[in-house]
Amino acid sequence: MRSSVEQNQLLSPNSDSVLQGSGIDLYPINRTLRKGFNLVIRELLRQKVLTTPTAVPHAYMPTKKLLRLLDSLNVDLTDETSPAIHSALCEILGAEQAIFGGDYDIPLQILARSGNSDLIWEICQVDFEDSDEDYDV
Repeated sequence: MRSSVEQNQLLSPNSDSVLQGSGIDLYPINRTLRKGFNLVIRELLRQKVLTTPTAVPHAYMPTKKLLRLLDSLNVDLTDETSPAIHSALCEILGAEQAIFGGDYDIPLQILARSGNSDLIWEICQVDFEDSDEDYDV
């Protein structure tokens, strides 16, 4: 998998120095995908289309609700990116547990949904207040 700089070049191919002078002219997809990049990587991993372990850190969608949940659980993130989420989960849970049986961020996304504050309390003994302001656009 590429670094985050290389990932940006992948999503904006015309800015990729590897393609400079190649005559290949491709439209950027970074604005189209945004956090969808992480969703695509996650689903490709889940369907075993991607099998490289270097793709795993990119399989966590950093939605506002998920970031709030992780903050409520006192998970320290270096930044609000998929690799930072993966790294923090690996540190806390270990690499095998951090992928949640191959579902990656899905269990956390479900917990972070509105109406699950009682469930979060039952599982983690942490107060998590729902907020309608957390919808990602």
